[in-house]
Amino acid sequence: MLKQEILPLILILYALKGVINISVTGNNTSTGISQYIIIADANGDIVKVTQGTSDTFTWPECGQFTAYSYNYVTSLGTLPVVGDNISTIQSDCTANGECCELASVPLEFVDTSPPVITGLPPDITVNCFVNIPAMPELPLLIIVSEVAWLLEYK
Repeated sequence: MLKQEILPLILILYALKGVINISVTGNNTSTGISQYIIIADANGDIVKVTQGTSDTFTWPECGQFTAYSYNYVTSLGTLPVVGDNISTIQSDCTANGECCELASVPLEFVDTSPPVITGLPPDITVNCFVNIPAMPELPLLIIVSEVAWLLEYK
């Protein structure tokens, strides 16, 4: 078996207006070595795969993710696929030992804008720190043959 040296990888992330820019340096660029950037959600499910050393990532809602740099001997590694779980690649990388390198860095999308609530009736005050009371049970009115029945809906 041919032993390939996989160098340590460095993931560089920076954000600009909700877009995270990802760059990988220090990866092995020898013939027969592949490099992918993998993004997995908090459950480890792969949501994005890019072959290469740079990419951008954005997400339409708040969430926690991990960016992985996957550098491996092409003939021995597992090709990452959207929808798979990162644990498959992690276990394959561990089983193959020196044949791959998987570096990671966490990232998170958070909402930093305060809520804006419009259209409230004038007699209601909204406070984000106060629990909203449960909705009261409402009577249900059913009309059958011009006779009105009042039922309690539960």
